[in-house]
Amino acid sequence: MIKKTVNIWAKKNFIYWFIDNFRFLNEHPVNILQELVQTEELLSRIKLVMNGSYLRPIMIISTERTGMPPLLYKTNDQNYTDLQSILGHLYSQEESPIYLTLYFPERSYSETYLNVTEDTQARNQNQTDPLLIDFELSLWFAGFKREHERAEVLKQIDRSLAEGNKHQFKSLVKRLKKL
Repeated sequence: MIKKTVNIWAKKNFIYWFIDNFRFLNEHPVNILQELVQTEELLSRIKLVMNGSYLRPIMIISTERTGMPPLLYKTNDQNYTDLQSILGHLYSQEESPIYLTLYFPERSYSETYLNVTEDTQARNQNQTDPLLIDFELSLWFAGFKREHERAEVLKQIDRSLAEGNKHQFKSLVKRLKKL
């Protein structure tokens, strides 16, 4: 159950503030946030939440210096990181709310963020704390895994440059951009 409802105008203003005030690891979080604010139907379904550990579908967007993946969309049975797959899923689930949680420095103290979050009361506090910790650890691990994969691709790019292998270089650059 949601305690408060935030109007579309407030969500739109917050998302623009968020985009303007933070840096992201790649362009995917900004692209999806811009799609949300430009599509009133999607924006009306957005519920900004602090604790998304038990909510599905949940979209997680993180800024630099959080250790979390830049963009992740979790359903009950699958995780999506590809921008087009996420958008396809959002548009295909017309009746479903879209829970959105954001990770950025000092998020728990940001009045701007707290003013637009909608409190969820589906579970009591004693149940959500361990769930939230597990959820955030799994997000951190996904971010760590992504960074490790990125470092490996960068090493392979360096190697392909040293060997003069243009085909492999182009392929690896495409792979890097998807990360």
